[in-house]
Amino acid sequence: MPGRDELLENGGELLRDLLEGSLDSLVLGLVEMLNQRLDRLLRRVEFFSPLEQRVSLRREAVILVKRLLVDVLVLLQGLVDLSESGLNLGEFPSVSRDGFYAIWPGTC
Repeated sequence: MPGRDELLENGGELLRDLLEGSLDSLVLGLVEMLNQRLDRLLRRVEFFSPLEQRVSLRREAVILVKRLLVDVLVLLQGLVDLSESGLNLGEFPSVSRDGFYAIWPGTC
């Protein structure tokens, strides 16, 4: 019977096409899921990269502020020493060759 053979052949092709379509859908779904996870991971990396830069800049700012405070304390201590020594505060201290201010006369 030719009709029966054609029906079996067509049914087999239909089943194969359905299975291939299901497999293609499964693979496509897996690829989409992987793509979404990679996108999320990249967004996290992009988020934390500027955060790391900000933390690094804040550390540098803290170091600079500490250095500034030390310099201000040294300057204030020098002014206190100068005022206790009885020197005239209206005179400008001289600058040595290496750039430091001489609080005491003749120290340059």
